[in-house]
Amino acid sequence: QAFVRAIGLHCIPVFNGFVSITNMFWNVIVPVELDDFDIRNLLGHLISMEGASYDFIAKYHRMLMDVLDYRYKQDFEDRLRLTACTLCRQMAPIPPQHLEGEPYETPLAFVGVYSANRNFAKRHAVRRTWGRVLTVMQSKWRLKWKFFLSRLDGEEPIIDARVRREMEDFDDICILDVGDGYKQNSVKGLKFLQYIAEQYSNAEYLVKVDDDIYWRPDPLLTSWLPATLPVRYAWGFWDFISPVPTDENDNFYNPPELFPEGVFPPYQRGVLRVMTMDIVRDIAAMGKAGELQMIFGDDPCSGVHVQQVTKAGKFCAIDDQGSYTFFGMEPACVAKFGQVGAKTWVVHHVGVERIDCMYDADVREGYYTYEGDQLTINAPADGRFPALCDCLGANLTIPNG
Repeated sequence: QAFVRAIGLHCIPVFNGFVSITNMFWNVIVPVELDDFDIRNLLGHLISMEGASYDFIAKYHRMLMDVLDYRYKQDFEDRLRLTACTLCRQMAPIPPQHLEGEPYETPLAFVGVYSANRNFAKRHAVRRTWGRVLTVMQSKWRLKWKFFLSRLDGEEPIIDARVRREMEDFDDICILDVGDGYKQNSVKGLKFLQYIAEQYSNAEYLVKVDDDIYWRPDPLLTSWLPATLPVRYAWGFWDFISPVPTDENDNFYNPPELFPEGVFPPYQRGVLRVMTMDIVRDIAAMGKAGELQMIFGDDPCSGVHVQQVTKAGKFCAIDDQGSYTFFGMEPACVAKFGQVGAKTWVVHHVGVERIDCMYDADVREGYYTYEGDQLTINAPADGRFPALCDCLGANLTIPNG
């Protein structure tokens, strides 16, 4: 209760003793160890703290208030009504025009794969590995998936010609009206959401992934999402307190006149992020109305857009539950940050050879089995998947394509 009151009063709590309160909140509490507590000793302790410590705590305090504000932006009655309406919609009877013919079901998710135009080898690797799994899952789990590329503007005619041939061979590419290149990714991200809002608005979830990943889509799409209510929800590996880079060569650098804050608002890492379609529609509509701020870096820009949606009065339940277990943010089994483990769903920053190697390991160990062309997914009862460490050795190269 004291902690909540301190946050509500915009005060930084000070606690005499050991702090253990979730994996986030303790960072906003100043711990002190004073055997004989009195105000003079406390003031001496606070004065002795370095300025950098104060700065970090203040920024963390702001982030924590953002998270709470996102979740509780709307009154309880409004959140309850939205939840009830979603349940009613899911339980609604089948429309008469669909009683005969193909089954009528709301699509569970649309999966969009970001890919640079020249990443031909990576797209082929995805198609023969985890993209093949998505294709198998499409009918049973009501999925659709596509690659999202940038416009073919003639600046690289050979690349453009190869993409056009690829589009003739595969019905899985969507071209967005945006230039190619990392600095264009923020605009690409907004164009992507606007396309989804227009074409696949009836889906429950949008899942955005990169093409330089190895992904086991089954646990997310058959267990996690069906057990989650699709109401203003965003899940993934959230970066809660990411400082704005000061190096002008950094891809996430933003000049102070564009983004004066020292820390980005919370944002989902682009490796894989989940967002319910109501949030997608809100961002798309605000972008179309010219109400969104654009900054460099698709990941932090997406966080700015979620923040702007909440400032417009809509709540957003952001969730990173399980992300430190399910995400291999570094392609290594021994790493200081986001290592690959037995329960990893997705591995980031991997090239063609490693994608193929990991898929082969899953087939060899029986997670995926084939009977002719029929693929079966054998989900492990304990959530532990085949080991991938042999595919992450230093002897494996990472092709540019």
